[in-house]
Amino acid sequence: MNETTYNQSDIENKNIKLEINMKLRDVRLLSRYLEDELIVGIGSILSQLEDSEADKNNLEHEQMTAFYNGVYDIFNEMAEVVYRGMVEKEKSIIDELKQHGISVEGVIAILAREPNDEERIANIYEAVDDLELEKKEAENLKKLLPPITEKIIDKLEMDIRSLYMPLVIKFVSFLSDTTRSYTKPINEAIFSESALEELLDLDLEALDIFLTKLTKIRVKLGDVEGFIIDDFTIYNNTTLIVHYPIFITNPKEFQRHFSSLDSKDIEVSFEA
Repeated sequence: MNETTYNQSDIENKNIKLEINMKLRDVRLLSRYLEDELIVGIGSILSQLEDSEADKNNLEHEQMTAFYNGVYDIFNEMAEVVYRGMVEKEKSIIDELKQHGISVEGVIAILAREPNDEERIANIYEAVDDLELEKKEAENLKKLLPPITEKIIDKLEMDIRSLYMPLVIKFVSFLSDTTRSYTKPINEAIFSESALEELLDLDLEALDIFLTKLTKIRVKLGDVEGFIIDDFTIYNNTTLIVHYPIFITNPKEFQRHFSSLDSKDIEVSFEA
């Protein structure tokens, strides 16, 4: 029987998920304190340590610097999580208020308690509008996809909830149009990185994460299977090449009998 060995580093590096229920007003207070007071204060201490030239080779100075760097990183991450949670809750409230026809001015009057709340609430209100528009555009694009590709999208929406489908639809629609624009079947798309960033409204890092996720989504149609995209390569941060299976983007050209497949013949899965 193999004996499992543990060391302090392995144990200390285990992830812990923390959950806490707080009132919105308390989350706002905590977010402001983390950003405006605590993190700024720790940053000031680090600056003072950095300026202490005479102590830089002192062991205690090194330990203090390492400690405050660690604390600074922890509270930065915590501030981001708290802020994101706060914005998500405000977004859901704004979405509900919008459904009742309340204007941006009315929403600000209801939700903003401090002057620095107003700009954030207005930005979230605008973002909710943008999301609604993006979803409508995606639905219109989906209707133009080949029937089986549309059924694949429906299956993804039902079975893989972690996907932001408007982006997936926009991207698959682009690949489908690319495939059908050639007289012969083609499974490669080449474009500038900036063009795809503009198409999907993602920066390079977010684009990389999005495309990587698509390489892990397996689709099975009858006896044929593959991933939404096979692989992608970004050259010099300027040129992007994507390889993809045409049985997803243009199934009719790939195999004629796909046109008779039903939703029950489609399987999708996410492979981490």
